[in-house]
Amino acid sequence: MNSINVIIRASYTKQDGSKPVYLQVTNSNRRTKIYSLNVSVEEKLWNVKTQRISDKAINAKEDNSKIDSFYEKANKFVFQANYENKCIDVKFHNVVVEIDF
Repeated sequence: MNSINVIIRASYTKQDGSKPVYLQVTNSNRRTKIYSLNVSVEEKLWNVKTQRISDKAINAKEDNSKIDSFYEKANKFVFQANYENKCIDVKFHNVVVEIDF
């Protein structure tokens, strides 16, 4: 089954101490591709369970809105692929075009 998650890249820290936020797309063959959402957050302000930025962050409302927008678009694409029992191809960048970010 195809799936999506919003994650932070814990292995990378920007100069300001924040971590970049990514959309992780995994297909039914367990191939994974991550797409930058151009959002970053301090690790302590990231809620892993809800996949959202804590309200304590300065731009939390804006950034969470951006994350939600990307997630919803990707979720529609993944839902359609799951409904049609198709494996999405995460090897190529054209997935982003189909998701229409």
